[in-house]
Amino acid sequence: MQDWCRTNCAVLPITSPVAPKVSSLVMSSTFFSVDSDALGAKSRLVHVALLNLNLRLMENWRSVPIDTAGAALDSESLMILMAIIVISADKVLRTELEPELQTLSQQLPHSRIGRVNLSSIAAATAINRETVRRKVNCLQKSGLIAREKDGIRIVQGAIPYDVIRSIIGAQVDALARMLNHLTRIGVLTPEER
Repeated sequence: MQDWCRTNCAVLPITSPVAPKVSSLVMSSTFFSVDSDALGAKSRLVHVALLNLNLRLMENWRSVPIDTAGAALDSESLMILMAIIVISADKVLRTELEPELQTLSQQLPHSRIGRVNLSSIAAATAINRETVRRKVNCLQKSGLIAREKDGIRIVQGAIPYDVIRSIIGAQVDALARMLNHLTRIGVLTPEER
């Protein structure tokens, strides 16, 4: 067991009165089953590990060499950029995407991109709508996003493809470490199906 897992922290309560015994996360042909007994018995370890994952994911995004008028992006601006990407790509996640469009090196056709507005960003990030408006204006002035009649979008090429690839690699690595850790402590069990 690693030292960072021994930290004292609050245990998150189970919000469901009847927690399922096992749930699954689909990963290619491997599923991960969650053992709710092990989850309860090791909830502190899981809680700290999940907080660690969240911090690593945010750290990876903060490491992006993006400047806005000479200042690095703050956490709210990063959340807004992520929300714009997720909201606009929601259609992509719900459909089968052609192989040539599965890579970020190819731009998605406009018809495949969802509409993004200030309200949808505020709802996705839980950031006050007025703050979202101000941050969006700053991001627009910096050239990272564009506001058009059909919504807000990330400017193609504003973040270089190689930078995005390195972030994706770091994010997937952090996720793999989390899955491996939860498997090692017996909370997740990989199953071939």
